Amino acid sequence: MIDSAKLESIPEEDLYYFNIGEHRRIHRYLGAHHIGAGVRFAVWAPNAREVAVVGSFNNWNVHSHAMRKRGGTGVWERFIPGLHHGIFYKFAVRKADGNWYFKTDPFARFIQNERDRTPILTEDYYEFKNPRPADMDKFTRPLNIFEVHPLSWRYRDGRPMSYLELIDELVPYVKFMEYTHVELMGIMEHPYIPSWGYQVIGFYAPTSRMGTPSEFKQLIDAFHKEGIGVILDTVLVHFPKDDTGLACYDSDHLFECPIPERKVTAWDTFYFDFGRSEVRSFLISNLFYWIEEYSMDGFRFDAGGHFHYYEFKSDEQHKWFIQRYGNCHNPEGFRFMQTMNYSVKQEHPEILLIAEDSTIASGVTKPVEHGGHGFDYKWDLGCTSHMMKYFRAPFDKRCDKYGDLTYPMLYHHTENFLLPLCHDEVVHMKRTMVNKTEDLSDFEKFANLRVMYLFQFGMPHKKLLFMGQEFGQMNEWNEKRELPWESLWDHKHKTMQWYVKRLNEVYRYIPAMHEGDNIENGFEWIECLDYRQNILAFIRYNKDYSQMMVYLLNLSKNYFGDFRLGLPFPGKYHKVIDTDAKEFGGNGHNWVDEYHTEEIPAYHHKHSIQTKLLPLHGLLFKSVDILR
Repeated sequence: MIDSAKLESIPEEDLYYFNIGEHRRIHRYLGAHHIGAGVRFAVWAPNAREVAVVGSFNNWNVHSHAMRKRGGTGVWERFIPGLHHGIFYKFAVRKADGNWYFKTDPFARFIQNERDRTPILTEDYYEFKNPRPADMDKFTRPLNIFEVHPLSWRYRDGRPMSYLELIDELVPYVKFMEYTHVELMGIMEHPYIPSWGYQVIGFYAPTSRMGTPSEFKQLIDAFHKEGIGVILDTVLVHFPKDDTGLACYDSDHLFECPIPERKVTAWDTFYFDFGRSEVRSFLISNLFYWIEEYSMDGFRFDAGGHFHYYEFKSDEQHKWFIQRYGNCHNPEGFRFMQTMNYSVKQEHPEILLIAEDSTIASGVTKPVEHGGHGFDYKWDLGCTSHMMKYFRAPFDKRCDKYGDLTYPMLYHHTENFLLPLCHDEVVHMKRTMVNKTEDLSDFEKFANLRVMYLFQFGMPHKKLLFMGQEFGQMNEWNEKRELPWESLWDHKHKTMQWYVKRLNEVYRYIPAMHEGDNIENGFEWIECLDYRQNILAFIRYNKDYSQMMVYLLNLSKNYFGDFRLGLPFPGKYHKVIDTDAKEFGGNGHNWVDEYHTEEIPAYHHKHSIQTKLLPLHGLLFKSVDILR
């Protein structure tokens, strides 16, 4: 017989590991939990004079259900019999000033966002019917991510689609487009939609704007049924100053860094205090919660560079900090980051850990055991930036920016990289992907975009594309509006969508498109110096070098009727992708599919093929029968 009194109180052992920063599942104990014939409430507030549970069950009376403090652990708890799911509640915290403050439960699993951020004790159990997609080699398998902000992806009846509606719309769309993974933005509960979900108040709560926790689990299960992995866009570096959230929870600082000059981020939010053991338990448990309760396949860590490097709102603050401390390194954050990644990989090595790190730090994707940060992939924001410099430049200045396309290959072997064309690139006057180069006709803009995407898929990186860019969205993304789906009635947009689908298929099913991303000599230039004519040509190999894909890109408006491309091996090559094909919105002027090499030197190779190369035109060839 289980002692019910023990169930009503948190075990001492769990409180001990929480206090030393070693608890990986403290969410099972802190917060509100339905146990037996009632609910156990527990909250960490070591600086509070008093704490009480208030809610719809006691008319929000701070004197009705006082909580008791568990010694020196800083944890307060109270078991209230007779309560069930459906109640509204908060913790009333009496601070040193003698005043009571109503605070949201840091471990709340469901928060009524539009009503004072009030937690709701809800039934969130769901039995997953489909396992995660088959575990394969993280580095040789295809990884092609569709980045989605569900609150603005598509509307129904004037509002964002619900989790259950997304099962019928988003899941089949991602499957149709042949993406391997979907990355979901703005899932953790946040009070301010224009923050895109990066100012979180509910780290354990999927946003209630689209439904309940169990309905969100059904959405993830539906993705898994179709073999699609789900990556959660998360931010564990900082949190907003929202009064009802973590900020100043029981004093001037609890979750936030106590050192004034290290407290506030460049976004005017608070840095987490990574040096505090209980905060480390809170954050690491958060990852295990989403992995084990929601069957997540991976995480993309927003502002990942801030784990180990402070940034500030002004140059003056930055200079002052450098003068005082000598550098902007965050040693506590660095150690936490290593512990976090090591913990996840120790128990769940299949989980993808992806860092958005804009710093020049080395070892981001090196294992923790070897002194690295411990992530699997790093967003190559440098490569994205160089790409955008080229494509945003006036067309007649492209030759001056040619090196921006080739430079990233000088360092690509230093990390496991993912090349993102993400949400940040289509906001704040940066222009959408199809409008990056302004001084082009509409036909030329779409031709230009097709070549840009072919270049992205040729780079030895994993891939990511933000929603709407797959069909050439014309206006910048607005998080308060749905995507312009009506544009798909236009031939240019519909054929662009078809082109991206075809490119995704080729990437997914042809090994040389993805297996050689992280192997020595998996990438080889044929031409990377022709800045006058803006010609690029290169080769991608599969992991045993038995298969090769050849890329030929004309980023100029020049026409080459008999362009000769040198190749390292003689034989037969099949054209897999032609960006000018009519099915993709082009003119269809190059109708040859099979090419046989001739013993005519070109581009430092003895053998070559001859092809027609049109303005803003890209060709992708696959080796079929070659002699080595």
